[in-house]
Amino acid sequence: MSTVLYVYDVKKGKQRDPRRTLFNKELFGYKYKWLTKEGPKEKFRLGLLQRYKAKRIGDSVISVNLEFSSFFDELFRIFNDVISVRKFLVEKEIFLNY
Repeated sequence: MSTVLYVYDVKKGKQRDPRRTLFNKELFGYKYKWLTKEGPKEKFRLGLLQRYKAKRIGDSVISVNLEFSSFFDELFRIFNDVISVRKFLVEKEIFLNY
């Protein structure tokens, strides 16, 4: 199965932009809390990585199955004012035998 690698970075001058934080929440998910009469409640909202079983390869590099890449393309399109991205199609993985 083909894989897509996304290599992304925050654009220069946008490190403190609130949309960068929103991008990270959409990609990685986030935990939120609220108070009720019964006490504090906590929930986790899944990000795209969890929903589509993508892998975080390293800082600013993710690996996604080709069939789910359109969802990630849309996310990067929405945040293209804050995030720069390069997309690579991986056709074959070669294992090293040492």
